[in-house]
Amino acid sequence: DSDEFGCSGIKDLNATKVCSCDSQCKENLTCTSHHCCPAGMFWSSSENNCTNRTDVLIVALKRNLERVYSPAQIKQLENKIKEYRESLTQDGLGSMFLYLDEDKTAEITPGGKKVTNPRSWRNIDSVLNQLIPKLNVSYLIIIGGYDRFPQIYLGRGPFGYKAHSDDRYGDEDDDGKLDVSVGRFLDPNRGDLNVILRALDTYIALHNSGGLDLSSYQSSVMPRRWNSGVCFHKDVFGKSCSSDSKCIMRPDCSLKEGSGKHLFTILLHGGHGVPQAFGCNYVWECGCVGWGYSVFTPSKLRSLNVENSVWLVMSCSGGVIYNKPTTSSSIPMTFLNRGGAVYFGSACIVHGGDDPGCPVPGGDSCIGSLYTEVAKRFSVGKRIGDAYREGKNYYLSHYFCRTGTSYEAHINCLYGDPTLKIKKKW
Repeated sequence: DSDEFGCSGIKDLNATKVCSCDSQCKENLTCTSHHCCPAGMFWSSSENNCTNRTDVLIVALKRNLERVYSPAQIKQLENKIKEYRESLTQDGLGSMFLYLDEDKTAEITPGGKKVTNPRSWRNIDSVLNQLIPKLNVSYLIIIGGYDRFPQIYLGRGPFGYKAHSDDRYGDEDDDGKLDVSVGRFLDPNRGDLNVILRALDTYIALHNSGGLDLSSYQSSVMPRRWNSGVCFHKDVFGKSCSSDSKCIMRPDCSLKEGSGKHLFTILLHGGHGVPQAFGCNYVWECGCVGWGYSVFTPSKLRSLNVENSVWLVMSCSGGVIYNKPTTSSSIPMTFLNRGGAVYFGSACIVHGGDDPGCPVPGGDSCIGSLYTEVAKRFSVGKRIGDAYREGKNYYLSHYFCRTGTSYEAHINCLYGDPTLKIKKKW
C-alpha cells in the first residue's frame, strides 16, 4: 500500500489530491482510485473529480446467500465485489453494492423499505422500483442464480413450460420496457461460489483492459425452414450463410467452430432438461440428430475456448436456470465458469420463423429479429448492456411475434456484465 509517497511522508491532503492510502488524506476523506475524496464518494476519471454518482447498482440477498455459503465464503465474495467495483471506477462508472434485505437498504429507500421476503420477486421488485430512481441507476447487476435471487415468474409458456425473466427488475415504471440494463452473475441452486468469483475475475480484467473484443464471429445455425439464424447472419454481418465460411448450417453438436471466437451465434433446439442440452430432430437441421450422446452439453462446452467471448443463443430454453442444481448441469453457468463474458439466452421456449426468405430483419419477428436489433447496436465504445436495452426496447415497439412480442423479449436474459464496453468490432 505504498508508492513514492511511502504512505506516510505526505499527509493532510485535501479532496482530489493524489494519494496511495487513507492515512494521507485529511479527516473524513478516503483514498479511492489514488485520489482523496469525501467518505461515500469516489474518484471518477471521466469527470476528473470526486462524485457520488451510482451508475451501477449491484444487489444481492444476504439470507439467500447464507443458505448455501459460509460466512468466510460470503466475505470472500464481498472482497471480490469490492475489487470489481474498483475496476468500474477505473472505467468511469460509480457503483454501490447493497444487500436488499439489510437495514442499509432501508436507510436509502424512500419509506424505509427493504426486502422482507427474499423468496418473493414481487417484494424484491417493489424495493428496486424505489431504489433505482432514487439513485439514478443506469445498470443493475444481480448476484446469484435463481435460488439466490429469484427471477420474475411470467406464467406458463408454450407446451406448459415455466417462463421467467429479469426484465421487470429493470423496468421502474412498469411500462414493459427496460429503463436500466440488467445483468446477472449466475450460480446453481446448490451453490458454487467459484462461478461468481470466476465471472468477477473475468470482468475485472476486461474493464482494466478496455472491454470486449468482438472482431471475430461465427454462426452455427439450422438452415431454412428455420430462418432465424441465416437471416440474423445476413442482416448483421452482411453475408449469406451459403457463401460465408463463418456461418455453418447443419452443424454437428460439438460446436467446435465457436471455440476461440469473440461472438458466437447458436441456433439448435433446446429444452428445460437437466443437464441442459442443444440438439436437433431431423437430418436436414443438423449433423447430430436425436437426443443421445451427440447433443451439445455443458461437458462438451468445457472443451471449447470461450474466454472473454459473447454468445447469442437462439435455442429454446437456452437461458433456463430455475431448475439447474449444479454448474455442470447448466450451459450458461459452465460458460461463465470457463471465462466467458456475456451469455444471452431465453428462459423458456422461443419462436423461430419458418419463412423461406427474410421478410423482416432477423427473418422471424421473434428471436432472430430480437437478436438482430441488439447486435446491430454493437458499436465500438458502447457498453453491451446499452446495446441490449436499446435493441430490446426497439424490438418491442416495431415487431409482431406470433407467440407474443412481449413474451419473446422478456424471457430473453443477459447473463454477465452489462457495463462492459465494446473496444473492437468485426
